[in-house]
This record gives sequence, structure tokens and C-alpha cells, in this order.
Amino acid sequence: MKVLQPEVIKIINKLAEKYNLPAYVIEDINRAQFSYLRKMIKNAKLNNDPKVLLLHKFGKFYPSLNKIKRINEYNRKKRELLESISRTNSTTNSELDNQQSSNTDTN
Repeated sequence: MKVLQPEVIKIINKLAEKYNLPAYVIEDINRAQFSYLRKMIKNAKLNNDPKVLLLHKFGKFYPSLNKIKRINEYNRKKRELLESISRTNSTTNSELDNQQSSNTDTN
């Protein structure tokens, strides 16, 4: 559970009393919209499909196109690095297998 600001705690407690619900339910409801927003922006970044998302009474949220470009570039470089490492490892493993088989043949 995250640490909340005192004003937020007061509002949550007030709403909990008003609707006769536990405070953690109100807190979960409050966080749900932001976790949804985070998930949608993340999906938009991964799919390279920026969408403007509107949260009622909060405003419009959208991922920055420059951030999307940087994230995609970072992911591309990371993928290339991992592929080169796996190619190197597979080459090394096949060389070791060849050496082991040649050693067994000579024995």
C-alpha cells in the first residue's frame, strides 16, 4: 500500500463514512482509474499507437510521441543485443559440442 497525503486520507475517510464502505474500498476505487490509465498508455506505447485518454474531471492524458520513439529505440537496441548474445552463445555451444565429439572420437 502506498503512502497517501493527509488531504487524500481525509477525503477517503469522508467518502467511506458517506457511502458506508471501508476506507480501502474507496482507495481502490480511486486508484483503479489511474492504474487503468497507466495500462492503456503502456499498451499505446508498446503498440506505437498513441491515444488520448480522458478521465472525467481530471483531463486528457496521452503519451508523448518523443517518449514513445525513445522507448521503441531502447527496446529495439535491447532486442538486438539479446539476439547477438544468444547467437554468440549458440555458436560457442556448437563449437564446444564439436570439440567434445572430436575428443570422444579420438579416445
